[in-house]
Amino acid sequence: MKIYVRERTRSKEGSRNPRFRVIASQGGELRFHADHLRKVDIETIAKDLGAHVVYLPERERSGKKKEE
Repeated sequence: MKIYVRERTRSKEGSRNPRFRVIASQGGELRFHADHLRKVDIETIAKDLGAHVVYLPERERSGKKKEE
């Protein structure tokens, strides 16, 4: 089983908000009842299930930059 996660783009280092979002899972039925999770929570769930956590790269922003 694999669990795919990505770091939230609006999270800040040192804040007390969960930084990761589960994107998908493969190889079994798995439901999450939270939108954002802490890394330690994801790794604990993966260890208990015998799953592998795949950390996806940061996505590129496609929005236009403001011109000065």
